[in-house]
Amino acid sequence: MDIVILIGRLLFGGLMLFAGINHFSGLSKLSNMARSKGVPLPTLATLVTGILLMLGGLSYIAWYNPWWGTVLLLIFFVLVTLVMHRFWKVTDPAQRIQEMHTFMGNVSIIGLLLIVLSFV
Repeated sequence: MDIVILIGRLLFGGLMLFAGINHFSGLSKLSNMARSKGVPLPTLATLVTGILLMLGGLSYIAWYNPWWGTVLLLIFFVLVTLVMHRFWKVTDPAQRIQEMHTFMGNVSIIGLLLIVLSFV
């Protein structure tokens, strides 16, 4: 069972680390997307969320302070889900469905992170 947990940590942590790095390599694009959603200081917000993802991902990969890594990822997912994926405000039907799917996926990740938080 330990190998399954290790593989899960590496996969999830690696994905979060990659997403965080993407916040820096795609800073202009992601900042513009945040700006279009009404995020104040979108470039700073993109950088901060990238750091949250990277630190949370590294925490899972190294299994170093996993409680704090989980908290950082919870902060990221709660903020981004509520600010960036407000599907109820989208008028275009296709885009609304896309935002709703992303919102629901993020809510499921939030739920799993809360479960992990109770074990670490």
